[in-house]
Amino acid sequence: MRNILFFIILLTVYEATGECEVFLTSREFSALNLASSVFSTTNNIRKFEVNVEDNGDFIKVIFFKGNVSPKVLGGGGEMYTYHIDLKKNKCLFISKKLMK
Repeated sequence: MRNILFFIILLTVYEATGECEVFLTSREFSALNLASSVFSTTNNIRKFEVNVEDNGDFIKVIFFKGNVSPKVLGGGGEMYTYHIDLKKNKCLFISKKLMK
């Protein structure tokens, strides 16, 4: 079931960016898998767009929807940020932002 969600998320990213191909490294894919497994069950994950940033020590996974972007907030929407430590196989919930 989770693999299907990743496929849907990748298609959403593909449609949003307009790019021809979306590539994730194995680290990024593992981080996305871990973050989506702990993502809030009260939200439908398919409604969110995803941004994955590899910072070396940890990987930042951001789920966002509405009139927000991971770079600039404003105009309404939701944004959830997770830091993933693949060495320890831990997912740390960092923040939840609800904009009006």
